[in-house]
Amino acid sequence: MKEQSTVQDCLQEIIARGADYVVQSSTYIGAQRTVEWEPSALLADMRRESPNVLLDHAWTEWSRLGDGSQSCAIVYGKVGASPGERGVPGYGLLHVYESWHLQRTRRNKDILDSTGFHLGSGDR
Repeated sequence: MKEQSTVQDCLQEIIARGADYVVQSSTYIGAQRTVEWEPSALLADMRRESPNVLLDHAWTEWSRLGDGSQSCAIVYGKVGASPGERGVPGYGLLHVYESWHLQRTRRNKDILDSTGFHLGSGDR
């Protein structure tokens, strides 16, 4: 069973791993909006804007991606409760990536964009 903690505990766990991580928050209000945060900056923002959210139940789920980098989801809510919406109120779904993974992903996207390659474009 996963260990129950708080949103603040989860962010402090990420911060303790070092400066090589980036948190992506994704919200869906009309269109998808994704924001990247340094973990300590996100914690500071939550302390200022939503201090009670930091005390809410959450846990981390770590995994290794295909390129060998580590990824983590901060899952909001109580362990064992109905899944429902797992986004953190005001911040949405929180996923953590090693910064080099995001840099590689952006570089690959830039290469594809510069060559005009687009999936489903019909160019074969």
